[in-house]
Parts: sequence; structure tokens; C-alpha cells
Amino acid sequence: MVAVAGMIVASVVGLGFLWRGPLKHWEVPEEGLFANKLITLPTAFLIVFGFFYATPKTEWIVLGVGGLLSLVAVRSGVTYAGVRMRFKRYKEVVAGDGKAEKIPVLAGDELTPWAKATMQQHGLTEQQCFAGTPHDPYEAEQMWTPISRIRVYQKMMWLFIITMFCGTSALSWLAYGIEVKVTRKAASEILNPSQIPTVGSESK
Repeated sequence: MVAVAGMIVASVVGLGFLWRGPLKHWEVPEEGLFANKLITLPTAFLIVFGFFYATPKTEWIVLGVGGLLSLVAVRSGVTYAGVRMRFKRYKEVVAGDGKAEKIPVLAGDELTPWAKATMQQHGLTEQQCFAGTPHDPYEAEQMWTPISRIRVYQKMMWLFIITMFCGTSALSWLAYGIEVKVTRKAASEILNPSQIPTVGSESK
């Protein structure tokens, strides 16, 4: 049981890295998501379910489900990228060598009264107001209410979960469908090279 469970979890993680690329490009500014840990079990369940469900009788259903999951993953992934771009801000801090360094911060969807008044008084954009100066950077709590930052973080987390769940599951279901279509055997059957039909054997 431990070996099989480890193999399934490793498959989920491997598929995730395969299709989404380097993890750092999917992180939320300031702190990493822990959503990639939350989706391990449901994704593993769908992968195992597809493994036993994929048969010659259900191959088109499996391929259809894989295609549908792919479309959902693309849609949610594009939305996630847009939300991340919309609420990503930078503040400048002085690094060890005396140079200013830009630190990414996750914004909120509601400004504080101080931020609104400051932006209106000096004619600043939200990014300009938040940047401050390298020696006196503003804190996120000055710019956005805490509850607004939580809302944005939760929205990004749900989009991340949907994208990862659908994308990883789509890869596995499409792979099962192709395997069944090529071998004409259920995906759950143990395969070896001798079981895979060749052109010559089919003609006979």
C-alpha cells in the first residue's frame, strides 16, 4: 500500500511539473501557495479512477473527459495569470549593496482611506503610491484592507487548484485513452511489449 500510494503521489507531482513548468512562475507574490499540496489526494483519486475506467468500450468517453479537462485547465490558467498580473505590485527596499531592489507583493481589491486620499492628493497611481521610496517603503496594510488581500489570495488559490487539478488529470486521462486505442486493451491490464499489437499481427 505504501509503495502504490507513493507511486501515485509521485505521478501527480510529476505530471504537475510536466505541464505547468517551473514552480516559481506559479507562486503568489510574497509567499508560496500551499494549494499544490491540497490537490494531491483528489487528483490521485481521479488518476486511479481513470486507470480502471479506461477500457475499449469507454475509450471515447475517456478521451472526451480528458479534452474537457484540458479546456477547463486552459481557461482557469489564463484567468489565474490575469488575476496574478492585476494584483501584483512592487515595493522598493534597499539591499545589502545599497541598491534598490523590487520586492513583489500581493495587492488587495479595496484601498484603505489613507491610500485613496494620498493618491488623490498627489495624483499617483496605485503602484506609485505603494512604491514609496527605497529608504521608506510603504507596507501593504497601509494600502489595502486585510480582508481585501485575503479575498484576492483565496481567489488565486481556487484558480490554482482548478488549473492544477484539471491539467494534471487531463494528461493522465488522455494518456489512458491513447493507450487503450493503440493496444485495444484496458488501461489497468499489465502490458509488456509482446501484448502490443503490430501491423503484421493485425493483418493476420
